[in-house]
Amino acid sequence: MHPTVIIRGYTLAAEAALDAVRSLAFDVDTADRASMLTVLNACIGTKFTSRFGPLLAELALDAVSIVATPSASGGPPDVDVKRYAKVEKLPGGDVSDCRVLKGVMFNKVGSWGRAFLLSFFLSFPAPSATRPPPPPIPPPRPFTPACVCAWTERDVEGGLGRLFFRPPPFARPPPPPSPLPAQDVVAPGRMARTIRRPRILLLDCPLEYKKGESQTSVELTREEDWAALLKAEEDWVKAQCEAIAALKPTLVVTEKGVSDLAVHHLAKAGIAAVRRVRKTDNNRIARATGATVVHRADEATEADIGTGAGLFEVVKIGDEFYSFIVNCDAPKACTVLLRGASKDVLNEVERNLADAVGVARNVVRCPRLVPGGGAPEMAASAALTALAASLPGPEAGPVAAVGKALEVIPRTLASNCGANVIRLLTELRAKHAAGVATGSGPCPYGIDGVAGSIADAKAAGVWEPLEVKEATLKTAMGCATLLLRIDDIVSGIRKKGSGGGGPSGPVADDGENVDSEQMLPE
Repeated sequence: MHPTVIIRGYTLAAEAALDAVRSLAFDVDTADRASMLTVLNACIGTKFTSRFGPLLAELALDAVSIVATPSASGGPPDVDVKRYAKVEKLPGGDVSDCRVLKGVMFNKVGSWGRAFLLSFFLSFPAPSATRPPPPPIPPPRPFTPACVCAWTERDVEGGLGRLFFRPPPFARPPPPPSPLPAQDVVAPGRMARTIRRPRILLLDCPLEYKKGESQTSVELTREEDWAALLKAEEDWVKAQCEAIAALKPTLVVTEKGVSDLAVHHLAKAGIAAVRRVRKTDNNRIARATGATVVHRADEATEADIGTGAGLFEVVKIGDEFYSFIVNCDAPKACTVLLRGASKDVLNEVERNLADAVGVARNVVRCPRLVPGGGAPEMAASAALTALAASLPGPEAGPVAAVGKALEVIPRTLASNCGANVIRLLTELRAKHAAGVATGSGPCPYGIDGVAGSIADAKAAGVWEPLEVKEATLKTAMGCATLLLRIDDIVSGIRKKGSGGGGPSGPVADDGENVDSEQMLPE
């Protein structure tokens, strides 16, 4: 049979199979939480997380409901879970502690880490002429520092620092008490760790003076010129911070760096700052809070400030610090926080969650379902068998072959549940054939994997998205048709015995050096 005839038969079979599957479809209300949870529980009911009840199904449904946005063209809603529903896995705790955050969580502390180091060093008073001399120093001990370098606000950005000598550790006065522990990431008394109803400004530009390239050279002849150069840098950073402070934000988030001088000016204005945030996290913050990512600090306006967040907080979980921007009013981005006893448990929970999120996304995009348990495949097989019997031409053979091939799904289900495959498949085939013959409508019967018998899959709550079934049939028929359209293969395999290094000359064909993978000239 010519491949063109087979392709025509496959095309007829694909159209008839899709019509049979669509006849089984029924609508579902995506606003009905109970119906949506039934679909998701049928997806993950046999997986590892089924022992925790509907927890994963609720997480997937909440995440998809937050991310889904109506389409501007009136089509299916846009559900971009890959970009706007991030999964954060934190070892520790129990799986029941997993939850969906209405906002963004990221593993990034503020740009105040070195500012805290500066404050810590400056908490020790420098020696002066009025201080009494220290007691005699005993013989030197190994690894006893006699001096510590204290950075000024210019040092981290490449400016000049200063060194001062302190007394040895045994003569050093105790530091003043700090309101925060020494291992904290926030400069004591300078930047807030918790902000309620924050005004958030998002930047993708640095708040530090741009460093010169490798070929940049500056020639200075006077000491005053060096001071003027440093002052110009400081004035530029100060102007940027003043432009930000004019909008009265309480939190600044940037994808680039923030110098300690900028931290100083922002802290004086009561503004907290987070630096070097990933671009994906910045976009999710913008989508959750209603802010706009600004490319230059002096171009920011009041409309760019995000006011939709309810809480900004820095929390220590385990040995890491995490920043939370949560309790948003109308978030269009979320974070799924997964907890588990080990990394293996977290990875398995993440895989189960990915399956549930995929099903929820498909149902939200196309709210039509079909019965599961192999019912759509058997309905399509019965329809194709009846169609093949009515076709007079040679296309009847390919159509009947497709119908027989579709029975592999219910056959596999029957085999997996340990039932009598031949008897069960014969009963199921007879039920669907009777429905086609009598015209009583589609038959929703499929394989009950628990009882090992046939059952009404629609009544049992075993449902599958129609969009997935349509995509499966279209992909299978398309691949088979593509393979049949291939009439020959051009091989790039070198002939046996030929050496490498350059093109070989013509080879005479004596009947013994025939290569079946190469096309011979006529």
